[in-house]
Amino acid sequence: MRPKHLYLLVEEETRELLSRLCLAREAINRGHHVVLGRQWWFFENFDRLPPGVALFKGNNRIQASQMAVAKRHGHLIASIEEEALVLADADEIRRLYEPAIEHLCDVIFAQGKFQADCLGELFTQASHKVIASGNPRLDLLRHPELRALALRAEPGTDGGIPLEGARYVLVNTNMSAINPSVADTLRVFERCEIAGLLDGRHQRDVDEFDEWCAWETENLVNLVRFIDAYKQSRGDVPIVVRPHPSENAEFWSDLYDADEQVSVIQDGNHLTWIEGAACVVHTSCTTGLEAYVMGKPVVTIKTAVPHWDARFVSNAVSQVADGPEQAVDMVLAAVSSSEATVGSPADANLVFNRYFRSQADSPNAQPNARLIIEALEQAARGRFEESAPLALTETQFRDAHVTDLQKGKVGFDAADIDRSMAEVTRALGGDNDVTWSVATLAETVCSITPSESKEGGLGT
Repeated sequence: MRPKHLYLLVEEETRELLSRLCLAREAINRGHHVVLGRQWWFFENFDRLPPGVALFKGNNRIQASQMAVAKRHGHLIASIEEEALVLADADEIRRLYEPAIEHLCDVIFAQGKFQADCLGELFTQASHKVIASGNPRLDLLRHPELRALALRAEPGTDGGIPLEGARYVLVNTNMSAINPSVADTLRVFERCEIAGLLDGRHQRDVDEFDEWCAWETENLVNLVRFIDAYKQSRGDVPIVVRPHPSENAEFWSDLYDADEQVSVIQDGNHLTWIEGAACVVHTSCTTGLEAYVMGKPVVTIKTAVPHWDARFVSNAVSQVADGPEQAVDMVLAAVSSSEATVGSPADANLVFNRYFRSQADSPNAQPNARLIIEALEQAARGRFEESAPLALTETQFRDAHVTDLQKGKVGFDAADIDRSMAEVTRALGGDNDVTWSVATLAETVCSITPSESKEGGLGT
């Protein structure tokens, strides 16, 4: 039996929304009702929602506590770990999973065989729940029409550089522990404790955090030295620095405030900035992986702590510089070359296929989004009564109390969802007779309900 209600929880709109809409499109085509919105709203309303399937975006202690609430109210629980996309280290992947996930989750999605094997070893009593489905975020980058949607946000003009149609070297930073956007480094540690990622009572975890901060400091120094060396070189392509969203961007803005060769940007879709770059430079950032998938020249700078560098897939698919000066040489070669893939290691594709579900071997392979919906249908078979979905209205739900930071992470409305669903449907093709209606349940929470097709039936 297919689930009648599918609940898609979103924490970061720019990271997750379009991939969730791919899932929603698959679900609607198969006759399911979807509710999509801020995860914090769901946390307040699991007891008021009809029993259905709830797809969580993570597996830490915070997520696990809400899974327990949802499970008590009759929901089937599934998860996909959005924080693991770039991880190549088994211990780091397992760190993201609260032990209770083994019993709370009915389906645990993995982005490929490596992660699935890690979780199978971690959850020995629940290895059958782990499915190497892939991550729909990679569907967006592989599928030409979906990728066009992901890139639709246009870069603006910042720091005096007209970026539209111009060439630039994109430097993506990733130092959220030593340069956090909220409070300070101590608060970062406390937040890791709350999420169950670290435990201040254990010296090993304290030492691990100290190592993390020292490694980030070396990465920061490497990027600053790279920018200085690049400016002194013969390179005439300007630099755009894009701080990670969890960083304090003012640090970088202050550093390059009066610099005519360097702009610091915060706005816009990060994929659009990658697409427009002549070359991407990073230090163990997810954007390095995304740039590789998008066919961009990618350079990373190794540190004196190789076991930290090796924790990230993005470093394995990038050209690795021994230091900032060599990185400059690699970037200059990339921006002067007409070959779009210059800078990719020879074994990058093999590395990629080790960590992610590969569709390269089969041109008819199903997209990750479809595999996920089919797996949820299979898990839900026999779990819910054979009855019509309940109508959902705004008045039956509680308001979610969210912080300004949380509000900034998600900000769509019903019109946005309706338009984006239509765009995803056109991009993917298939059964375009299937229609839907979108209704507002709360701020940034929408129901998506399938309508009858022109031929009088629901999508299959």
